[in-house]
Amino acid sequence: SSISRCPRAEDEEIGKIVSYAIESLQRTFLNGNRKMPPSATEIKAICSQSKIVCGVLTLDNNTTSFYIDSATTVQETIEEMVRKLGMKDPIGWSLFLTYNETTCKALREPERLVDILSKFRELKKTMTFATPEEEEMLAACFLFKKQFFFEPKQEVLDDVERNLLCYQAHQDLLTVRLPCLEEESR
Repeated sequence: SSISRCPRAEDEEIGKIVSYAIESLQRTFLNGNRKMPPSATEIKAICSQSKIVCGVLTLDNNTTSFYIDSATTVQETIEEMVRKLGMKDPIGWSLFLTYNETTCKALREPERLVDILSKFRELKKTMTFATPEEEEMLAACFLFKKQFFFEPKQEVLDDVERNLLCYQAHQDLLTVRLPCLEEESR
């Protein structure tokens, strides 16, 4: 291809950008086809030979930040969150896309974060907002939480997991995603 014929000498700025772009493309091809075209943010990151900073929220209101590129998948993000949080058991933990405080969508493991963000930008273009401030307030957020599949008498031994599950149960009770009668809560 024409991109591979560009200069690759380390002392040439264009050569450095081309080398970085080829590495990014190779990683992207290894993870399968893209669903969305590259965004302006991705193109800027490749031209500046840098990665995109991404934050993932946990229900205890902490944010874990790390670098992503055009090929970073949901599965890679989950694995990185488990590693950064020092959790022992990653089973059942998922990444969700949330916006407007009520919409929460579980993400599939092979999906790319940049494709998800691009889809959200496209969705946002179709929405009607009363004010520019309202539009600015609507932002996508990646949320790390467990998909509940209760097994009777299964004890959670990991302190980090137990803490995050308590926050998640509390949040689900407040938003009525986990219904509970007043008598049951006592």
